[in-house]
Amino acid sequence: MAAKHWQERVFSRFFHVFITVGIVLILLLKDTELKRSVFEGHWIYASLFLGLVFVGFIFYFVASFIDPGYLEVKSQNSILISYEKVEAEAESQSEEEGNTEETCTILASPPFGSRLRRCGYCSLVQPLRAKHCEDCGKCVRRYDHHCPWLGTCVGERNHKFFWCFLLTQNIIILWALYIIWFAMIHKKSWYDWFLSNGP
Repeated sequence: MAAKHWQERVFSRFFHVFITVGIVLILLLKDTELKRSVFEGHWIYASLFLGLVFVGFIFYFVASFIDPGYLEVKSQNSILISYEKVEAEAESQSEEEGNTEETCTILASPPFGSRLRRCGYCSLVQPLRAKHCEDCGKCVRRYDHHCPWLGTCVGERNHKFFWCFLLTQNIIILWALYIIWFAMIHKKSWYDWFLSNGP
């Protein structure tokens, strides 16, 4: 299982890099605005595009290599200690204020009246919004989803990098489509168009 998961992660990362670099190379090899800006010395345009691609790679690799917020056995103690602390504070308040037993139970329960849950797979106590990822085999804090492109889960610690990666990728895609659109040679027949614009 671990070897298969590792191979999938390496393949997805290689595939993403291969596609992105391949498209950038095509834009630099064909007669496009990007190629003309490089060869004519208009470095600002090319630097902005290539810089954005580089920033996209940084966000991609940070989001894919950072721990998404896996729950560990060490963190279990802090969850249980904080729960017991709230429970003790609720009991001391009830003695001082003369609250009923029902009020003590509500005060002692985890936030928003929810109860502590244990994962059915790894038996760890899960905080709110934590979920077990069957692909990774671990519980993840603030679990969003398992992303096959990243090869890991999107959770508490890598969520912002994932969104920054998506934003930069969308800008790169739109900019590349703009470059491609204005690089196309328009012909009357599809055959001539394909011969003029094809590989």
